Amino acid sequence: MIKYSVQTHIFLTDGLLDHPHFSPIKKLVFICKQASGIAQIGVMDEQGIVSQWNLIEMQSHLVTDYDVNMNLGGKFKMTMVYTDNLMSYPNVIGINEFDDLTQSIEMEFDPEESQIFYFTTSEGLFKVDKREQSDKPTKMDTIGLNSPTALSMSDKGFLLTAYSCGSIW
Repeated sequence: MIKYSVQTHIFLTDGLLDHPHFSPIKKLVFICKQASGIAQIGVMDEQGIVSQWNLIEMQSHLVTDYDVNMNLGGKFKMTMVYTDNLMSYPNVIGINEFDDLTQSIEMEFDPEESQIFYFTTSEGLFKVDKREQSDKPTKMDTIGLNSPTALSMSDKGFLLTAYSCGSIW
């Protein structure tokens, strides 16, 4: 097992002019590591911006730091896969512009298909599939259950959802 110790920052997403986060990140999730060696992480900030990144470990003998937009001595490169603003769907997920979505939201990414993620609000459980033509959130059928309170995704893609009524689905 290899252990890394961070002595200085090795990459800043704010260095990518098209993809800065202007708000503190509330959730950072390791999604999976592919056989190719590329790891995937998911992020949600305070403004409800969800993004997914590929994290690639670079071989120092193949490229220079300048070529891949990394800080000197950096080993990792981050590339954006997608980004989505959950606040742009107020009618779908039942929120208004004054709700603090990130205080009550739970979010999980599907490790088997990273283009899919699930999230909860007080209105219910939602699924977003970025592979679909219309990648708006789809409300999952949870008739008879109260508000979702917690999510947990297994490494095999099974989603467990806990509800305020005490049920687990």
